[in-house]
Amino acid sequence: MTGDRASRAAAFARRMVESLARREASAAFLATPPVPAPTVFGGPDPGIALRLLTCPRCPDARTLLPPAGALRLVWAEAADPVLPVLTLLSCESLEPRAVLPIVLAARTGPAAPSFTTRAAWCAAQGAFDGGPVALARLLGRLNAAESRLDPLIRSAASVRVGTAPGEPLPLPAATRLRADLRAGGARTLRSRFLGPHAYGPEFAELDAVYRATRERVAAALL
Repeated sequence: MTGDRASRAAAFARRMVESLARREASAAFLATPPVPAPTVFGGPDPGIALRLLTCPRCPDARTLLPPAGALRLVWAEAADPVLPVLTLLSCESLEPRAVLPIVLAARTGPAAPSFTTRAAWCAAQGAFDGGPVALARLLGRLNAAESRLDPLIRSAASVRVGTAPGEPLPLPAATRLRADLRAGGARTLRSRFLGPHAYGPEFAELDAVYRATRERVAAALL
């Protein structure tokens, strides 16, 4: 690979990461919709159904995520079919406000789109060889898939989200390793833009760019 090609790939990857960061920061400032009164004691609606994918690096422990505010989190196998579904790796956790796009999208009609974390989305794309060009292409596809949520994020209201049949929407949110999987301080609980295991030389600089962009956009929105 020529140095020029690698440089172009690196510059493109940086632009994609900045776009992903801006989207997460903007989504975090969406207005929280009113939550209806519980229909069943201990089970407030609306809810989100969770589907776990086995992570090859972590045990597949079925531990429920921390409560997402007033939302009800249930396993997809036992969920009401009208609930939106979020697919995530068995090892990852996310912040409660990260699910706001799911809640808003679910209010657009009886068929709520399904969602996936970025890490689960990347896992579904197949093996990643770690090269700069392959990473840039992966980030480009991820950004294009996430961009279908832009109308909802810009409107700060419930709008119908364009989806392809059977294709879940990537959730614009960095995720972290579940707290109960931390082992002897060897792993960090810091969120990463492509999920808990997206670390190493090819991700270190991009992760720093992501955090800086997200903080800058969030500060401007305060």
